[in-house]
Amino acid sequence: TIPAAHAQPPIPPLPADLLFTASLTAGQGDLPRDVILRVDAETLEISPFYVDTEAYELIPLSWSPSGDKLAIYRRMPPTDSARTLFPRQLCILDRTGVLQQCMEDNLPMHGVGFPQGWGYYYPVTWSPGGQNIYFDTEYPDTESFSGYGRRLVEASVVTGETLRILHEYPESFSISLSPDMNHVALECGDDW
Repeated sequence: TIPAAHAQPPIPPLPADLLFTASLTAGQGDLPRDVILRVDAETLEISPFYVDTEAYELIPLSWSPSGDKLAIYRRMPPTDSARTLFPRQLCILDRTGVLQQCMEDNLPMHGVGFPQGWGYYYPVTWSPGGQNIYFDTEYPDTESFSGYGRRLVEASVVTGETLRILHEYPESFSISLSPDMNHVALECGDDW
């Protein structure tokens, strides 16, 4: 028996459920698969929140303003035999972990430099009502150094459709929108 003076106090409950990503080692080929797990705030039990049968990597990015939708980043299987080009998607889950929609425009998969541009997780900004989301995408541009340019777009969370292009830049540098939607940040190399 441990004396009361040396006993550990009970672990207090979390203020809210916690989501995190874990990799499973039993993936297709030699690449692991991610799952999003949930820790129950009161019981501290861990359970699957979202399991994806297609994506290799899953990153929870941002909750909608009302907390009923979660934007996630999905890195899909490679499109080339060298396993260097992994398409990226921005998708929306509901609060129970059910996939609702993926945006029609993909997140960038090309960056300036090798492999620096591959490791970025792109920021997203929600509209105040949570019906639209703003994010960075890319387009082929033969005039740019990298062969790709970037666009900051507004898309419908309900349909996944791109509603409009807010900013376009003819190089493959990251761009993002401030939370108040009044400023655009453009990354040029290692500087913002």
